[in-house]
Amino acid sequence: MISRRSVMLQCATLSLSLAAPALAAATEVKSLANGVPYLLGGVTEGELADIEATRSKFNLAIYTRSTLSGAAVCDARVTIFDTTTGKLILELPMDGPWLLSTLPEGRYKITATFQNERQERSIEIAAFGQRELQLGFRSDPQVSLYPAPQ
Repeated sequence: MISRRSVMLQCATLSLSLAAPALAAATEVKSLANGVPYLLGGVTEGELADIEATRSKFNLAIYTRSTLSGAAVCDARVTIFDTTTGKLILELPMDGPWLLSTLPEGRYKITATFQNERQERSIEIAAFGQRELQLGFRSDPQVSLYPAPQ
């Protein structure tokens, strides 16, 4: 069994292996060239608090985890396509288990890849409300500070 201290050290090591600018801005709302706002994070307690505090401002929430242990998956690669136009909306590596975004009303295909395993979902974003996706991977990162959302 992995101790809490060991998990924290492993998450810290994982976090430090990411680029420093990405860490510094992990809980800041970012915007792509096409104007789609998004927020990444959830690795540290502070990032998780920021995610929870701002989550209601976004219409899409994606959480990545291991189906084996429930551990948060912190480095999945996500793409979002508008299935009506075929346009790539978002493509990025997640530097935490959470991705929040605000997409225009429409239909989308979301693909996430972690350790050569691919998850794909089709969703519809309505004018109001929020969609949440939990994407589970059979690979096990063996690090998690927080349990999966209920």
